[in-house]
Amino acid sequence: MNSRSRRYSVHFYQMRLFHYRVSLFEAMRRIADENGIELRLICGQPSKSAASRKDEGFLEWVNKVKNLYIPIEERKDLCWQPTPAGLPKPDLVIVMQENRILSNYSWLLKRALGGPKVAYWGHGRDLQSSNPDSLRNRFKRSLVSYTDWYFGYTELSRDILMMDGYPDEQITVVNNAIDTVQFRQDLDAVTTVMQIALHTKLKLPKDVIVGLYCGSLYPDKKLGFLVDACKAVHHQDPRFHLVVIGEGPSLGTLQELTADQDWIRLVGQQRDIEKAAYFSSAIMLLNPGGVGLHVLDAFTSGVPLVTTGNALHGPEIAYLENGKNGVITSDSSFEYAAAVQKIIGDSRYRQALASAAREASLLYSVENMASRFVEGMLACLQKRGEHG
Repeated sequence: MNSRSRRYSVHFYQMRLFHYRVSLFEAMRRIADENGIELRLICGQPSKSAASRKDEGFLEWVNKVKNLYIPIEERKDLCWQPTPAGLPKPDLVIVMQENRILSNYSWLLKRALGGPKVAYWGHGRDLQSSNPDSLRNRFKRSLVSYTDWYFGYTELSRDILMMDGYPDEQITVVNNAIDTVQFRQDLDAVTTVMQIALHTKLKLPKDVIVGLYCGSLYPDKKLGFLVDACKAVHHQDPRFHLVVIGEGPSLGTLQELTADQDWIRLVGQQRDIEKAAYFSSAIMLLNPGGVGLHVLDAFTSGVPLVTTGNALHGPEIAYLENGKNGVITSDSSFEYAAAVQKIIGDSRYRQALASAAREASLLYSVENMASRFVEGMLACLQKRGEHG
């Protein structure tokens, strides 16, 4: 990518700024500036239900707006995200491909009337729906053709879009990532003394085998399934303990499920080196429910991820290769428990999974993702045609 004499203006809308996206937008802004693009990030606040996840980040240069949320059913709402006053007119607007963001339709209308180009960033389909041909997905599909570009999370997104007839030449796959560089540094900084202190704090036995869950706590994560499978593993091998990192709307349910299980520890939200210390103490990452970006935590730490094949996964499931860098079982707690027991009992198998996971981590980084985004922005902005 090379700098150009013309400066473009790109407005990037996010309903809220996730803490794990801060490094991405910092890198994206720097690379965009080097390539003649002034990037403006516009973010609102989380909805009342989403606020319980405590996953917001902070950037000094973000343009903050006040979202309007309209509840439509439990834990679901519509959102109107206003346009901040005083910003220069954009050449390109990037928005999340979500039906519930009402302000997106305003941008599509402006585009049709000669306004700025519009690009979607998303999965290509509502992957949280068990029916790919649902009314929600059909409506989502119907709007994609009115955009100038699509930033897909993974190659799975490209496959979905091309099946729906979207032009391949207008797709940029960004390979969704988190800051694995910083996490790797945090892992390297964990000392034996820190691990001992952590075990002492959690009152773990000396011969403990730790299975770790890390992520938000909500129904699609199949937390009841997780507890049932882990009970079977613990019954077979009492050294096995489950440690759960995370918060969310299903925390109360999980507390009830684990109240009489003294081998399960719920430790809340953990970040930076504290989070790394937990991963350094674990031999596997357990998430039978929807897999998303935490697959990269598993890869970076060399802690193999075990999930199920029919969960409502994010597009990052495309990174996981069953039996090579992780494990994907059927929707059976018995089979899931057996997969966990195999990792515990077969050290050569466990080490092979861990080694392949670390190799996979080198493919995905925030810097690469930011570069792909900017490449796509330039291609879209320079594309001639109806809005070129």
